[in-house]
Amino acid sequence: IIIVVVIIVMGARKKGSGGSSSAPPITTSVVSPQHSTAVADQVRRTDPFFTEAEMREKVANLYTEMQYAWASQNWQPMRARMTDDLFSQMNRQLQELISRDQINKMERISVMNVALKQFYQDEQHDNLVIRLTARVTDYTVDRKSGQLVSGDPKREKFMTYDWTMIRSAGLKTPPPGEGGKSEVSRNCPHCGAPIELTQSARCEYCGSIVTAPEFDWVLSSIRGIAQQTI
Repeated sequence: IIIVVVIIVMGARKKGSGGSSSAPPITTSVVSPQHSTAVADQVRRTDPFFTEAEMREKVANLYTEMQYAWASQNWQPMRARMTDDLFSQMNRQLQELISRDQINKMERISVMNVALKQFYQDEQHDNLVIRLTARVTDYTVDRKSGQLVSGDPKREKFMTYDWTMIRSAGLKTPPPGEGGKSEVSRNCPHCGAPIELTQSARCEYCGSIVTAPEFDWVLSSIRGIAQQTI
């Protein structure tokens, strides 16, 4: 059971049963740097301060944060990073693990590549499809005994995903501050207090849950593209 149990993983490839594998990591449908840059240029036509580098960093950090939140079985920090539907769906999967007294360990996490694949708009949202390739050691243990339930702590999985990041239509990337980096900070629509959506989607003043896409890009869906275990 991996954090992506809520998605369909296609094109799985595994090594044979005998000897060590020398197969290279998967390179399924690689998005070229030129294509990624062209997609970023498309976003900047309506959002002048959008940068490819910041989006790639945001996605890479989010992937790592998700793995740690899943392994620590504390999913609440992810509320401000994804849509309500995806948050609830994945939280239910995590609660099933907890109810079975099992812990899904995620170790040696490494994001290998992040590229912008597609940008499109609909009536409600800006949509940005990201191709992400990562490496992780993924296995499940019994909470009480520590015995291995599934997976292999000595083998690595190379995973390729398409992530869709969304934000409310009309939102723009704020201009860089003094440090040269954009900061997303707005006011709570319920009480008007300033709110920073980097730690939680809950307003610390009135306790209201704020819809994250109204402030910044958040993860809307995850689609598995390929998997290889070495």
